[in-house]
Amino acid sequence: MSIEAMRQALEALETLARYENPETRIQVRKPKEGGPIVTMYPHKVAFDAATALRAAIEHYDQTALELCEECGWKAIIPGDGCLVCARQKAAREWVELTDDEARALVNRATFGDRTNWQALVYMVDAKLKEKNAA
Repeated sequence: MSIEAMRQALEALETLARYENPETRIQVRKPKEGGPIVTMYPHKVAFDAATALRAAIEHYDQTALELCEECGWKAIIPGDGCLVCARQKAAREWVELTDDEARALVNRATFGDRTNWQALVYMVDAKLKEKNAA
């Protein structure tokens, strides 16, 4: 839900909460079968929901987030980048090395009959980062 939608919902709930009328009540049975019948007052329900939503909006406004130009969400943490874009990038499908790429890397790290395993690990890491970069 966008912050604009949250603000609209808060305005609607606060409007409903102003119309206190003890005659307006709803009797409902508690969720579990056989539970007692309880009386709910719509203005009280709206007031409680508005209170929680107002707190969420205030928390959103007070966080040190900036608007991301790439995705449009207010999700940039200074120094760390955009959380939404980072999640989207993390959700991308992993691209593996092909058999030919793996053989080429092994050949580059092999000298005679000896393989430099540390060099091979670094080359594989670099190649995978290259293939899976944005």
